[in-house]
Amino acid sequence: PSCCIAKASNPKRWGCRWHESLRERHGRSTSIWFQTAMPWVKASEFEFASVDFTPNYLCTVEALQNINKTARNARELRFIVLMRDPIMRAFSEWSMFALGWGWDADKNFLKKARSQMAHFRRCNSTLFHNNSLLQSLPTPELFRYLTQCFRGKAMEYISNSIYPVCVLAALRVFRQEQFLFLRFEDLMQMKAPGLLSLLSNFTGLYTDAEIIHKVQSMGQCEATRARKVPFSFGKDKKAAASREALRANIGEFEKFFKPYDELLQQL
Repeated sequence: PSCCIAKASNPKRWGCRWHESLRERHGRSTSIWFQTAMPWVKASEFEFASVDFTPNYLCTVEALQNINKTARNARELRFIVLMRDPIMRAFSEWSMFALGWGWDADKNFLKKARSQMAHFRRCNSTLFHNNSLLQSLPTPELFRYLTQCFRGKAMEYISNSIYPVCVLAALRVFRQEQFLFLRFEDLMQMKAPGLLSLLSNFTGLYTDAEIIHKVQSMGQCEATRARKVPFSFGKDKKAAASREALRANIGEFEKFFKPYDELLQQL
């Protein structure tokens, strides 16, 4: 399936539906999730690229292995991993689920984050902050640790922000050159020519000077020129007290994430 505009009359509404060539040939109208079409779609029959943007696949061993097993050629796959400062990523996810969407009833970020940090530490105290041991683990043991301590689900604010352990596991399944790692903070400042060239060189998808010029002239692919500011529940007035509490206790979070930041740099 392809993620595209669900209704032409409402271009701000997005959803996943079958690519037109699939709809016309097979009469399919809706699709949930990436893997639904993959087992029976033949690469030679269609001229389109399939893309999925589910971030938690990176921290889910079963998903990584399923992607590897079902791919026509696993070496052709490319993964773009967008990473944000882990503290702000955790706060942003909490503010979205607790203050924006109301899925999380706990409106106290410090309480929630401290509880999850303590739980993660207890999950395997031997491997906690032990980068050298993590890197030396046999693959089955590393996968067991990931399965045990990384649920890969929404509202797991802390473990979802510990990227390097997930990256370490993913590199046991796929080659390093199949990954492009981008910092969210850098992406938000990039200009269209540099960004599109980077993505084209990495994925093999076509672009040229004319396409880049057209995209840039329309103000697309540049966050600094976006006509619509992305949702940011963390900057909302309702999050003011939580933001201040986080600033007052930022050292506690920096200490927790520092070893994992160092591991990420090594990887």
